[in-house]
Amino acid sequence: MRCRRNEVMKRRTLLSLLITIALSGCGHGGGASSRPAAPVAPKAPVAPKTRSAALDDLLREDLTADSAFPWSAARRLRWSDFRGQPPDRGTEGAKTGYVLFYAWKCRGEAFDFRVIAAFRPRQSWVKAVIVNDSAQRRSALGHEQTHFDLAEIHAQKMRQYFNELPEPCRKTEPELTALARGLLQEEKAEQRRYDAETEHGLRSAPQATWSQDVAGRLRGGEPIRLNDAVEPQAVLRAMTAVADWQLANPSAYKAYEWQGAPFWAGLYELAVRSSSRQTYLDAIRRNGESAQWQPGPQPFLADDHAVTQSYFLLYRLAAERSMIEPALARFDQMLRAPFAESLEWSEAKTLREWVWCDALFMSPPALALAASATGDRRYVALMDRLWWKTTDYLYDKRERLFYRDSRFFEQRERNGQKVFWSRGNGWVLAGLARVLQYLPKDYAGRKRYVALFQDMAARIARLQGPDGYWRASLLDPASRPIPETSGTGFFTYALAWGMNEGLLGREYEPTIRRGWSALVRAVHPTGKLGYVQRVGDQPGDTGPEQTEIYGTGAFLLAGSEVFRLARHD
Repeated sequence: MRCRRNEVMKRRTLLSLLITIALSGCGHGGGASSRPAAPVAPKAPVAPKTRSAALDDLLREDLTADSAFPWSAARRLRWSDFRGQPPDRGTEGAKTGYVLFYAWKCRGEAFDFRVIAAFRPRQSWVKAVIVNDSAQRRSALGHEQTHFDLAEIHAQKMRQYFNELPEPCRKTEPELTALARGLLQEEKAEQRRYDAETEHGLRSAPQATWSQDVAGRLRGGEPIRLNDAVEPQAVLRAMTAVADWQLANPSAYKAYEWQGAPFWAGLYELAVRSSSRQTYLDAIRRNGESAQWQPGPQPFLADDHAVTQSYFLLYRLAAERSMIEPALARFDQMLRAPFAESLEWSEAKTLREWVWCDALFMSPPALALAASATGDRRYVALMDRLWWKTTDYLYDKRERLFYRDSRFFEQRERNGQKVFWSRGNGWVLAGLARVLQYLPKDYAGRKRYVALFQDMAARIARLQGPDGYWRASLLDPASRPIPETSGTGFFTYALAWGMNEGLLGREYEPTIRRGWSALVRAVHPTGKLGYVQRVGDQPGDTGPEQTEIYGTGAFLLAGSEVFRLARHD
């Protein structure tokens, strides 16, 4: 509720998770609702109180009304805190309730935010069978304490996010509420993952790992403090944190496989902007040398061309012909191939034709880079022919989106919409940006790529969620509401590149800023990027712990263009 006296206070009481412990472990119970949120009339300021006192009073009222107590490092849960009456029936041994209370206030442009993770004794109960069993008593309580600790971690994350949010008092109440709900979704997702991996505390080894990790996160607070400011040093710090984590935690994929290609290309973009330039260039070189500068083994498989993008980029600096000779030999083979088959999907046909939209990121930029490195425009001509063959087949001109492949032409989402995969379209839009980046400026067909880029960009921008993420399913985001960062990274990269190059107008800047903010929020205190959908070919689920090297690559590519945008500002 916005008030004429230029003062706003808003209160929300949201139950983040309700957990039940079964006799043999832990399981989720039925839903429960917190007391309904209500707008609070603004109170006249009282001189002796600080600016935050009114908010603190509101949250104390909420705690008192719910008989709840806040999380504290010095106050661990005890079974005596579980004061509710257990039911006579059912297999549950105990039930724990906790809540996130939060409130904000605007006074002019001054914004204040408070959030508390609190335990709810009256909504929590335990049966004697748990308390009287020494093993279950300890393990079950420890499992639930970690749930409560996770809630506190996400309360801290929410506090940091809103305290660093640019111009929050210029946002509407629904916009602020949507942002808060997005953060709560992230909290719920991590809580669900915790229960799934530990089987509600029954698996002792994963339980010990989670408990140790969560305790370390609480002790260390935020070891890497990032913010989403579109400011050169802030962007560079975020890129560095994510890159360093990935280098310290190498993926299991082979050096030449497509999964790593976006990372090595993104690491190059970080290197040329970083004071640690040589460190990152050396990492790219080591990867190329470990593959003997070879593409993947399949001659015409687009995926196996993707890593050569980093070879050509490094060649620009080192001018060592050995870096690109194997790739050029591969592309010379392609020049002699007919590529005359139809594009109906089959796994075998991927070895001969670009029958899936991801291919438009994998091979075309490498061919454009080959032409740039050698001056031989036959590579561009080949790329051009194959690009438009695939585009004419998979691009839905009405929706202005790409099908992943022909299997999806007749498929529909649960809401009846066509199936358009976020990362699949991210591959294409990012591939377009990279092709245009390396395509000769005087190339006769350039305008056609620009037109497609602008057409897609306009559509993609409108499909962004209010929290900055694009969901895995572009036309049915509610079917998979959890954030997804690989598609978000590729879209943010491409849109920022287009704006930096003057192909997109300033009206895209809010979309880019929201996308970057979303990506930064998905970074763990360690630098690990979460919410990356695993390898697949259609919309799928994600989670806060899910990461893949191509997701970190998308993050670095996005950061490189957001960095340019910040420098322009």
